[in-house]
This record gives sequence, C-alpha cells and structure tokens, in this order.
Amino acid sequence: MNPALVYSKKDLAGKNIARHITQKTDLPLMEIEQDIIYAEIDELKKDHGFDYAVMLSRHKSKSGKPCFTVHAPGNFDEAKYGGEERTLAKTIAEPMHRIYLELRKTNQDYAVCREATHHGPTPETPLFFVELGSSKTEWKDEKAADFIAGSVVRGLESSEKFPVALGFGGGHYCPKFSEMTGTAFSHVCPKYMLDALNKDLIEQMVSKTFEEVELFSFDGSNLSLRHKKLLDVWRPRKGSK
Repeated sequence: MNPALVYSKKDLAGKNIARHITQKTDLPLMEIEQDIIYAEIDELKKDHGFDYAVMLSRHKSKSGKPCFTVHAPGNFDEAKYGGEERTLAKTIAEPMHRIYLELRKTNQDYAVCREATHHGPTPETPLFFVELGSSKTEWKDEKAADFIAGSVVRGLESSEKFPVALGFGGGHYCPKFSEMTGTAFSHVCPKYMLDALNKDLIEQMVSKTFEEVELFSFDGSNLSLRHKKLLDVWRPRKGSK
C-alpha cells in the first residue's frame, strides 16, 4: 500500500508539518489549492497513483487546547464542512493507528486523542486526517510540527498489525477509544450522532473500512433498543467490547 501525504496551501499547520516531513522522507507530498476538507482526492489519485492519503491538517476548537489528533472523515448527517451528507469516506485504520501510537510518545504539553468521524471530504480513495491544534499558536509551533512529521513517517514505516474496530457512543474526542491502544479504530459514531444512525450508515462504517472490521466497541449507555437492533445486523463474528 502506497500512501501520499496531502496538505493545503491555505492551512498553516499542514504547511508547517509538510515542511518538516520533506526533511525526513521521500514519500510523495502533495500541496492542493483548496481547503483540505474539500480536497479532490480521487482526482489526485488518478494523476499520481497512490493507494491512500494521509491528510496533514490544522485542528481548531473553542477550547484552544494544544493537541494532536487523528480521525476518519465523513458525515453522519448534513454536510456542513465538505463531503456529501449522510456519506462516510473510505478509510484505512491500521496506518492511522500506527501514527496515533507514535503521537502518544510525545513529551510536549499536547493532548493526544482520536476524534469521532466528521467533516469532508468523502472520496472513494481511503484517507484519514492527522491534525495539529487547536489555535494559530500551535499551528506555527515548529517543535510540534516536527514531532508530528516524525510520527507520520515512523507510523507509515511500521507494519505492526492490530484488530480493527468501529466505535459507537462517547464524546467527540473518544475518551474510551483513545485509551484502547491495542485496537485500530476506523469510523467512530459519537453519542451526538447516534440518532442519525441507520442501516445504511452502519453498512458504510463496515464497508468503507479498508480492513476487515473485527469488533464493535461501545462507550457509555447512550445506545437505545433501536440502535442495538440496528447494530446486531452488522455485529462482527468476533464480537464486541
């Protein structure tokens, strides 16, 4: 599997991470004109022939807390920030998880977490986001960008295998799933999107994960009887936890 590293010229954090990556690897690095959540990844793939994309991006939040995050893109409901409504992107869980494990080795004052599935783009080409946040101060942080760059390179060089899971429930920053370091998470539907779940979206969570999904993982007691009945249709043979 051949990755490409993609960033937007409009994205200060993405450009910062990309600059440090050029000093560490000869993996293909691609700058795009549009904002990264509107990236035309399928067109890039046609032109450059990679298998999946690692999206180098800023992370923005109201708290402004310094953080490193990873997540799959997609929209469980309306498409406010790129992609198509009620459409998830194809994603690839194991390299995302390997990078996440590298990010957790930081000795800097940055939180490290997974995020629930959100925003665009939603192409046919597998992709995931690696983000530096959460304000302009962190986006310009050379030390943090260099650490993310090294984490991306080391994560992509690793071939360690993990069971692959889907996550249901919990908050946006996936507190339970972020601590499950022995499991590679693909799409995560947080508690605030559970009411949007239907058979089609659960099927997308499964089918748009490159690897075979081996388990479902649940956080909290937010699942109603309706949710549980829907999930039982797709529950992997290896169970859940």
